[in-house]
Parts: sequence; C-alpha cells; structure tokens
Amino acid sequence: MLLSLALWAWIGYRFLLDDDRGLFASAEGGRTLVGILALAVIPTIITAATLVYARVLFRLARTAG
Repeated sequence: MLLSLALWAWIGYRFLLDDDRGLFASAEGGRTLVGILALAVIPTIITAATLVYARVLFRLARTAG
C-alpha cells in the first residue's frame, strides 16, 4: 500500500505541481511517466483486492463464530 501511495504521489507531483511547466503541459520523458503510472495501477489494484478480501474474511469469521 505504501508503494502505491508513493508512486501516485510522485506522479501527482510530476504532472500537477511541477512549477517549471504549466498545468498538464507535456513533460520531457512523458512516456516514461505514463509507464510508471501504469505500474502504479498494479499495486493499487492488489492493495484494494487484499483489503476487500480481508474484510470479507473478517465478516465471515465473525458470523461463523
């Protein structure tokens, strides 16, 4: 989860808060950033699936016991 947050924060900084360019201006190495954004989606999905799975198992354990 921390890896996901770090990657999304870095992408947000590069695209939204970088002061040398205008808002949403094309960046040097934009393809690299899009690739990293795609890689940031993978741990985000894994984290979300793990959290949902844990909540479902917790509810099942609570109702069974």
